[in-house]
Amino acid sequence: MLIEFSVTNFLSFREKQTLSMVADSSKDLETTHTFQPTSNGKAKLPRLLHAVGIYGANAAGKSNLLQAMKVMQKMVLSSAKDSQVGEPIQGIRPHALLENKPTEFEILFIVEGVRYQYGFATTRHLITEEWLFAFPTGRSQQWLSRIYDVDSKQYHWLINTTQVKGKRELWKETTRDNALFLSTAAQLNSTQFRPLLEWFRQNLEVGTTDDISPIKTFELCEKTEGKLKVLNFLNTADISVNDIELIEQPPSERLVIFSHQTADGKSFQLPLPLESNGTRRLFENAGAWLEILDQGRVIGIDELESSLHPLLTRFLVSLFHDPELNPKHAQLIFTTHDTNILDEEQLRRDQIWFVEKDRHQGTRLYPLSDFKPRKQESLQKGYLQGRYGALPYISSPNWLK
Repeated sequence: MLIEFSVTNFLSFREKQTLSMVADSSKDLETTHTFQPTSNGKAKLPRLLHAVGIYGANAAGKSNLLQAMKVMQKMVLSSAKDSQVGEPIQGIRPHALLENKPTEFEILFIVEGVRYQYGFATTRHLITEEWLFAFPTGRSQQWLSRIYDVDSKQYHWLINTTQVKGKRELWKETTRDNALFLSTAAQLNSTQFRPLLEWFRQNLEVGTTDDISPIKTFELCEKTEGKLKVLNFLNTADISVNDIELIEQPPSERLVIFSHQTADGKSFQLPLPLESNGTRRLFENAGAWLEILDQGRVIGIDELESSLHPLLTRFLVSLFHDPELNPKHAQLIFTTHDTNILDEEQLRRDQIWFVEKDRHQGTRLYPLSDFKPRKQESLQKGYLQGRYGALPYISSPNWLK
């Protein structure tokens, strides 16, 4: 479960910006749109949101926030095994005005009922800092600190000998300058660090709807029970399909046939390529959406509304607010231009976030709750009228004259 994510000096992000999934004190939609994570001990965990939506003008930085999460995830998963000594670190792109400063990522998340705070700073060539705090009892335990000294060209290390068990010296000596200690220790079978790495692998997915593979949907449709789940998913979204047939075609390709029925009982079939873009997108993504809800994972989706009717975008968001469909509290982070979701019956105020560029061309990330809009105020109207910022500035098209 995700608590918050922060990024500094990456693409359009100049100063540190933080996206929080922590619910505020509002009781609005509390039982459906928020949840209380289960602690493995006496530590009290914050109440969290099931979903947040991020609005802003084109090129304001919405996509860059999700890209930052993806780069952090990739570094955690692969820095210990994919790079060699002296190789540049892939994916690090600092703000154009801060090329010589490190990029920084930090995440607060919950693994097996324990809250962790993990982060690192990095240039394109080496990790300059790395830290990890654990909160198993509510109080902070510093498990790791690693700081690069420019003068001595050595790291200052702090590894908690009381809390961190295992081959600490081996993990430290094996960690390269361009690799993360967390990744290295986990790869070398640390029983404490491995679950944290696996959270990044198994519980976090970031991309666009185009990035979601249809393989999971195909696998579900190969079995009667799974196909019924996909049919229910589509029909709940008002995509009327009576049956789905998968026909294997060489080389290892599948032809998908939808069966439809008219009001007077007549049936007809259409191959998937002849269905609408929205229908194809929902079908191909169905397996992944169902798996995310079933496993309680975190997903970040850029431009959620792509090829979808506004009501279908609402439908996807509503899945995460349905206690029966989301019993394990999966979380959704999405960027969108679809203002139809700016409705207090759909999202709480702490679930709505904005991005805009400041005068230094750095992205600023902030929640709607900063503005304290009045009850019953039209959030959609307020946003489009510029009350909350995060709108494109469109000048008079004199160049057309």
